[in-house]
Amino acid sequence: MSGKKSFGGSKVSSRLISRRSLLAGSAGLTVAAAIGGGRWASAQENDSGQASAGTQTHEVQMVNKDREGRPMQFDPAYLKIAPGDSVKFVATDKGHNSEPILGMVPEGAEMWKGKINEEITLTFDVEGIYGYKCLPHFALGMVGIIQVGDSTENLDSAETAKLPGKAKPRMAELIAQVGGGATAPAD
Repeated sequence: MSGKKSFGGSKVSSRLISRRSLLAGSAGLTVAAAIGGGRWASAQENDSGQASAGTQTHEVQMVNKDREGRPMQFDPAYLKIAPGDSVKFVATDKGHNSEPILGMVPEGAEMWKGKINEEITLTFDVEGIYGYKCLPHFALGMVGIIQVGDSTENLDSAETAKLPGKAKPRMAELIAQVGGGATAPAD
């Protein structure tokens, strides 16, 4: 009998394994699993969205109606994350995008512009307040805030940014959730 085996017509080869070798290998794997299994189970249990050591990926849904019945929203609309964490904007409903609001991004932070119906994942390294919008539904109040770390250094510029229609009162609600409960000026 030949020492090579063909898989699906390809030229991939494998050594033939005796039943005794297979059983011995299985026993070794069982012992290894028993020794290191607790560590593997813990990693699985603690892997709630972790991208890599110490960082997480958070999801923000772009929806036509949020859990509270508000039309055209990000859900959640306010998110506090650690520096280095990522946010995945998911086009749950069609017709939405995600992009920053001018004047509502920390100095030195990268800008982004998601396309309509595009799912994008962004990593936030610069601490501060990031105001963002869905361009087609901006005036309808489809806005959100991501607070990265504890810095509220750019909160004043976020509070004074020019916002259209329902975006202004909705942003005021979200700014009230930042840090120490700062509020945006009333219209």
